[in-house]
Amino acid sequence: MQLTEKQIKIIRESHQRILPEVERISDRFYADLCGRVPEARGLFRGDVSEQGMRFMSAIGVIVENLDSPEAMDREVEKLVAGHAAFNIEPSWFREMQESLIDTFAHALGARFTNEVELAWRAVFQQICDLMEERAGDKA
Repeated sequence: MQLTEKQIKIIRESHQRILPEVERISDRFYADLCGRVPEARGLFRGDVSEQGMRFMSAIGVIVENLDSPEAMDREVEKLVAGHAAFNIEPSWFREMQESLIDTFAHALGARFTNEVELAWRAVFQQICDLMEERAGDKA
């Protein structure tokens, strides 16, 4: 599924709005994810905030490359490679998607409109599909 120009614009604008609070947002994301997938808690040893910042940084790179399928594909490949050693269940990618949606909804408040949610869901759906596909290829 290809994102529309409008979706890309919405994603980039809303991403800019959350950047000033990215550390707090990443902490909330991991708390939400571990609430949904308690087994995932064991994957995060050490400083979860540092991991959260790396994760949010990866989202930033993906947002920058939304209009370049080749670059986005390379970024997803890096995510798959980084997660391969952890034997992550494919269903966890979907839980991650829902945690991100909920986290962004909380961070954006009233600015998290239906249109913003649908745009983020479209990009996260693409990422999850690619991650599941690549994870299956590597298995």
